[in-house]
Amino acid sequence: MSVEQQVDALATSVDELKAAVVTKKATLDASVVDAQSATTQAQAAKANTLSARDQAGAFKDAAYTAAQSAASAVAYQDLTAIAATKAETAVDVFIYDTSKDSDGGAWRHRCAGTSWYREELNTATRGSRREFPAVVVIVAEANRVTIYDGDDPMLPMWRVEMYAGLTIKALAALNASISVATTVGLIVSDYAGDDLGTTAPGYTTATTPAIVDNIVRDVAMMVLPDAPIDAATGLPVPTIAVATADGVSVIKDDGSVFDITFSGGWGSNITNIQIANGNLYFQQSIHFWLKIPLAAMTQDYVIAGYGFSAGLPFTQMQLNGNSFTTCCGVAAENSVFELAYPFGSTSGWGMLLARRDNSSMFYRLHRDYISGWIIGSARGSFLGDKNDADLVGDGSLTTPTRAGGGALLVFGTITREPVVTGAELIAYSGFSEVNYLEGTHETYADMLYALGWVQTAGVWEFKHGVVSAAPIDGLTITGTTLKIAGTKPKALVRITATTPTTAQLAKIQADERFLFQENAACTFYGASDAVTALAHDPDTGLLHVGTSTGRSVFQGLRRVANTTVPVTTAIAAAGGMVVDE
Repeated sequence: MSVEQQVDALATSVDELKAAVVTKKATLDASVVDAQSATTQAQAAKANTLSARDQAGAFKDAAYTAAQSAASAVAYQDLTAIAATKAETAVDVFIYDTSKDSDGGAWRHRCAGTSWYREELNTATRGSRREFPAVVVIVAEANRVTIYDGDDPMLPMWRVEMYAGLTIKALAALNASISVATTVGLIVSDYAGDDLGTTAPGYTTATTPAIVDNIVRDVAMMVLPDAPIDAATGLPVPTIAVATADGVSVIKDDGSVFDITFSGGWGSNITNIQIANGNLYFQQSIHFWLKIPLAAMTQDYVIAGYGFSAGLPFTQMQLNGNSFTTCCGVAAENSVFELAYPFGSTSGWGMLLARRDNSSMFYRLHRDYISGWIIGSARGSFLGDKNDADLVGDGSLTTPTRAGGGALLVFGTITREPVVTGAELIAYSGFSEVNYLEGTHETYADMLYALGWVQTAGVWEFKHGVVSAAPIDGLTITGTTLKIAGTKPKALVRITATTPTTAQLAKIQADERFLFQENAACTFYGASDAVTALAHDPDTGLLHVGTSTGRSVFQGLRRVANTTVPVTTAIAAAGGMVVDE
């Protein structure tokens, strides 16, 4: 090939390459445009997805609240419908879920040979179903116990136990047994063992084993680790604790009975009892709640006077030196102990006291305010109201304010408004040199640590630290005088002589942050603060608190649902099912 031909061939190749490059560039340019468009679409899709996610979260919360309210309403309506057929008012209710029995409820399918299984169906005391339901709602009246089929949404009657001539006070059920507390002893019906004890008390002062007194006012049951197996039923034997007019009796799983009695003339009337997490809780007369590990019940105990002798494995649940003039209910679940009682000797403020044994914290609830978590040796909890009326005062005793739970005086004008839109918790603001809150108490001088919520740059932040380091904007303690001023809005301020642990601070922040969300409720529903009953749902973790104006449902410190029908006697909750009377 000549030089000219080579040059022409090279030129042709260059032209072809150039054309190819131009084509590739055009394709690349188009790809860039497509990519830019795709990016824009992806960003829009991302924004839409995030918006949808947020909306879904809001819908989920709303649906959850609605579902809780609906479920609560349905449960109450069911019980109301049942009660309409009664001649007497229920004295106790209990939801028995057999899936929580030691064998998961398998015993129900081994009862074809029992007398109750072969009973005539569709009578006044027997429903249409033979087998024991997986879930039952047990309602106790003065002299009979009615078992309703919780597997059926209509809650039909499954079986009635009659206790003619007896007076029933309470009941509990576990591992195929229903324990009924009466004024002539404890009666236990064992359905798996076909030993229905409705004709005579199973445990009295005249039987073996004997309990401390025949007037039984409450009963609780629990299967302890390594409990022996009942040969007749194949189930571990429960430990049963009873509260009586003369002390406590614990019927151990080996058949032994140990008593807790009192001397010294200060009374021993036990009215409430609960077992949770291996611990026994009970109320001694009007004085306080006591806690004892069930493992320690290997002997009888006699308690003399208000003080405990060395070596007694008891813990008092009393706080701030206040006695219980009455007690309305107790709910114990895992390490949480919650108690409802009127707080204060003259005011009669109805409150719910919750205390975590493993962290030594508690909180108070009221129809008007919440304290937030209180740590150890605390003197004051302030700024937890739901009243948004501004405070105007001259610092005199004629215009005091509890300021959310503390007797503080108002100087000048303090603005109060929700911490966020629709929230019950109120923020205090408008502080200045002439607008502040102040109070004097001899114990304020001992308060070393402060904690609370402060609004900084539009955001609520949990603040805490030693008082001298001024962790809470404007909070100072000079001698015995506490002053809350500064410039920033504040809520849920507390002072204590106890330095909190890292775990305690983390829990406080984690639980209380939900109160700073839109439409968050945190107090009892309605106008009543007199708690009539309460119960934990061990499956949902929800706490149900009843008053004369309805039942409030709490998830942590936040109220997530409520009913509007009065609760007068008892609440039972399990697996999302709730019944109250």
